[in-house]
Amino acid sequence: MVNHDKISIKTKRLKIEPLRLNSLLLITESAYLYSRVHHLEYRGFSFDEETRTVIKDELIPKLSNNSDKWYYHTMWLIIELSSNVIVGSFCFYGEPNSKNEIEIGYGISPGFQNNGFMSEVFGGLSIWAIKRKIYYIVARCDRSNIASFKVLIKSGFDLLDTRDNLYHWKLSLMELNSLGWFTTSSEFNNTE
Repeated sequence: MVNHDKISIKTKRLKIEPLRLNSLLLITESAYLYSRVHHLEYRGFSFDEETRTVIKDELIPKLSNNSDKWYYHTMWLIIELSSNVIVGSFCFYGEPNSKNEIEIGYGISPGFQNNGFMSEVFGGLSIWAIKRKIYYIVARCDRSNIASFKVLIKSGFDLLDTRDNLYHWKLSLMELNSLGWFTTSSEFNNTE
């Protein structure tokens, strides 16, 4: 598997890893070649044009600065352990703000949707985030994106409001922790 300075999140079925600059450049150019180089099974994963634009215009310039918090400025791959296939990705919209919130954008490849992968990512990511004193994950989704709407509800997000044809969501990690959501944390293995 891929080693990106040992930052990874493992859940029952997934390995979630951030990409360093060279890996981000390679996978953006050719996900097939990236998969071969990193011994992953290739099944058509690629970034859509909107994501490529964000990578080129926002992530690569920030990642080039060699920040010690580089993992807030890159794409994270979601790899299914049993098949060794990239099933999706996500990125943060920068570092946590003064309210200990972090915003995330995500996507699961069409052939892997409706398998609960993103809900599982949110579970593992929540544990990782709390360790970094991040207490809220926020997300936006288009009002027409019913699949994303369902994922966010299933993952415990609360709908805050609707603006500019977008639903705005927030997940309180401390609330989930107080409800015992993380009591089965043995399913999650966060390493660094």
